[in-house]
Amino acid sequence: MTEYKILKLQSGEEIICDVISKEHPRTFEIKAPLKVNVLPRVTKYGIEESISLQRWIHFSHENVYNIDKNKVMVITEASSGLSKFYEHCITMMAKEGDLTTREREPTDYELDEIESEEWDEDYGEPVTRTLH
Repeated sequence: MTEYKILKLQSGEEIICDVISKEHPRTFEIKAPLKVNVLPRVTKYGIEESISLQRWIHFSHENVYNIDKNKVMVITEASSGLSKFYEHCITMMAKEGDLTTREREPTDYELDEIESEEWDEDYGEPVTRTLH
């Protein structure tokens, strides 16, 4: 799997993308950036956060962009769960014929899978929840 990056921008936006070049002294060259949206949702266990990915640049047929390094506050590796979801979204968008034409929120199943993978990555086997 490719090591995708999350870029936290000065604007507060977080994007997940493939950083294809860091060679230029003032810019990163990034491919297929998607904006990460964190959405709170109420569940029977309390408030949980879910994510959605959407186009970062709307109404463009470009897939590769240069972003000013001074506008990037933090760059880090994406978790395996988020990377898997990102690949799924990119694949779905490509099937529609254009990376910029499709946007959707993840299904509950996809969110559960991502959460489970991240839990396993951080803590080992997931603990089942028991209500008393």
